Amino acid sequence: MSRKASLQACFLSLLRRPRLRVALRAVVRELRVPEVIRLRLPVDGTFHFRLLDRQFVYRSELHDGIGRALFWADAYAYEAETLDVLAELLREAPASATIFDVGANTGFYTLAVLALAPAAHVHAFEPVAQIASSLRENVGANGLLEQVHFNACAVAERSGTVAIHVPDETWHSATLSTGGFRGLDGHVEQVAGVALDDYVKAHGVKRVDVLKIDVEGHEDAVLGGARRILREHRPAVLCECLPELDAEAVGLLIAEFDYRAYHLRGSGPVRVPHVVADRSGRFKNYLLLPAERKAGEWLTGGARGD
Repeated sequence: MSRKASLQACFLSLLRRPRLRVALRAVVRELRVPEVIRLRLPVDGTFHFRLLDRQFVYRSELHDGIGRALFWADAYAYEAETLDVLAELLREAPASATIFDVGANTGFYTLAVLALAPAAHVHAFEPVAQIASSLRENVGANGLLEQVHFNACAVAERSGTVAIHVPDETWHSATLSTGGFRGLDGHVEQVAGVALDDYVKAHGVKRVDVLKIDVEGHEDAVLGGARRILREHRPAVLCECLPELDAEAVGLLIAEFDYRAYHLRGSGPVRVPHVVADRSGRFKNYLLLPAERKAGEWLTGGARGD
């Protein structure tokens, strides 16, 4: 066993002792251990976290980076600026809003939607079998199975079988780039792929209120397969924009369907003329809104520029 594996095994043995587990968690939070370290601390087991006034059950495994963030910090340590905007979008949406969670991973955003809008329905898409199983487990553990439609498939520009690269030691970075995400070791799998326009037609979805996309640099392909949704449903779009993204392609789609882009920063949404990846990795997400949509004070107050 390597030294790294030995240290990890020792740390996990301490976490399995209830009193030490509580103490270690408290110490890490109190000391505000930097994220780069916190996200390397292992978590393997079930724990609770709070979001707004609701307590959730969450099952984390060793490769689950979201689980690490939730356990060692709190729910608002994970993309707080995006959670704030999601809350406002759902506040303005119908009570029974329909949300598409593309790249749902282990279910954090799916759970967040149902904490913010208890009557909403989520269509969750996650192509990696083990992660999709964890997604279903987390949703089921919180008694929310009836409100979530699970889709163990990749979302692409066209429906049909697609190849994805699945990393071996992280649950974060499966990608349609078969060479892998940023050099991560892994393997290629063939999985079912679906274009969102085809999915909406096949399942009789009448409207999409919010579309959240996090697919490691292939968000343009997801949007390209959702042209009818963008034209007819006019959803708000929460879109991750990494350096791997074809930002020009996203920009063309924004222009084609008359959307406006807002960069989600710590100070609030900032109106920008173009989608540009934040290479610092700190503020990765954008809000794309139909131009005709009347923005509430939460947006006009925080957004700068026109």
